[in-house]
Amino acid sequence: MVRNVTVILIVLILALAACSSAPASPTVTSTPSPQPLPAQTDLPPTATPDPLLATLEQPTIPPLATYTSAAYGFSFQYPVTSSLEETPDGQTVWIDKQIRVTVSDQNPEAAMGDGPVIEAADSTIVNGMTARRLSGMFGAVGGNTPQRFESIVLLHNNRYYGIWVYELRNDVLLPIDRELSSIPLGAMEIFNTMLATFTFSA
Repeated sequence: MVRNVTVILIVLILALAACSSAPASPTVTSTPSPQPLPAQTDLPPTATPDPLLATLEQPTIPPLATYTSAAYGFSFQYPVTSSLEETPDGQTVWIDKQIRVTVSDQNPEAAMGDGPVIEAADSTIVNGMTARRLSGMFGAVGGNTPQRFESIVLLHNNRYYGIWVYELRNDVLLPIDRELSSIPLGAMEIFNTMLATFTFSA
């Protein structure tokens, strides 16, 4: 019995020795090959700004000139590219023959036979001053060309200061049966600039 056990142990020892002496199979690990970086030519080209588009996107605002009335103590600014005409008494100033500044002792909202037809009138604030905003039309009375207008009227020292913008220039004559239109945007922009800078010095 002891002999059989000894033989079995010897056989097991030899078998283990044989297994341990066999060369081990190499371990294979897969390493992913690195992906190449994109070449510089694969990047989107840098856009070059179009000088014409840059000009269109950034409109040029002309510098402003200042008009000052020594006789009536008011001033306003307007584009230097606009024309200015003044009557000798200083009571009327025209900008581009389309915007008129008037000084009068009469309220333009008072009824007058040949005056403008006021379609809307309300109170407003202009450059910190209380004012009246009028809108309406002029008819053909007195040889006028029918047209629309907008106006701001300021009462100062018992005088009425009106800033008027018209649909047409004062040197344009059209048939009295013309169809009325809106005031041009360019004229409205100058009108608003004048209102924003209108002040009294006395």
